[in-house]
Amino acid sequence: ESPYLGNINVRWGVFNLENLKSMRVEETEFDRYSLKVGDLVICEGGEPGRCAVWENNDATVFIQKALHRVRFTDSYNSKFAFYYLVYATPLERVIKNFTGTTIKHLTGAGLNKIHFPICTFQEQGKIVNDLELQFSEIEALEKELNSQLKKSDSLRQSVVAPAKTDSPNLPL
Repeated sequence: ESPYLGNINVRWGVFNLENLKSMRVEETEFDRYSLKVGDLVICEGGEPGRCAVWENNDATVFIQKALHRVRFTDSYNSKFAFYYLVYATPLERVIKNFTGTTIKHLTGAGLNKIHFPICTFQEQGKIVNDLELQFSEIEALEKELNSQLKKSDSLRQSVVAPAKTDSPNLPL
């Protein structure tokens, strides 16, 4: 028995590796369903297009048939493709490739119709680096904002508590 990823394990940009299920994988299926560092794993159903780049070299993990594995050549950056899908999945350019009326799916045929942008590998790397720098700055600002909100709440509580005891009939 080998661990495998299902749709539930693929989040936007990360993998939830807790409670992985196991299945028997035949040796003839290893190449088709195994993961290598840099593979882009894309959900077919659930939330079609949701994806993450596999960066774990420590464990042998497989994917189930409801996931797509895209293994790019050395001239295409899988993180660049990931960020493109984050941007494009809610847009018509990707949605038009979904199948189904009530439950949407991104089949292999639909995935093949998605036009990924083409630029040099260096440009792809620069775009990925710029995006990741911006995201880390946003994360730092978010942490600072949360910290300031907690301080503000504490300060408010320290002002309101004495006011409540001094004037019990005033609404605060």
